[in-house]
Amino acid sequence: MRIKDVRPQSFVKQIRCDRCERLSELGETEFEEFVSVDHKAGYASVFGDGNQVQIDLCQHCVKELLGQWLRVVADEKAAALPND
Repeated sequence: MRIKDVRPQSFVKQIRCDRCERLSELGETEFEEFVSVDHKAGYASVFGDGNQVQIDLCQHCVKELLGQWLRVVADEKAAALPND
């Protein structure tokens, strides 16, 4: 027999853009559009061997900073849905 219990788990409740400081809360549309990078730098990295590189950017800052290099590909499934 399995006896189950519930454990509390941490979760991200809010995200603040590291560039413009825009704040968004879980459940808001803007929250889902944040881009977060959490990368462990490797050997000979410009960030230092084994250092953690982290940033949270809102969609507006991502577009402003990286827009000219981003490839935005249309979602074919969404485009195929009929408009009501």
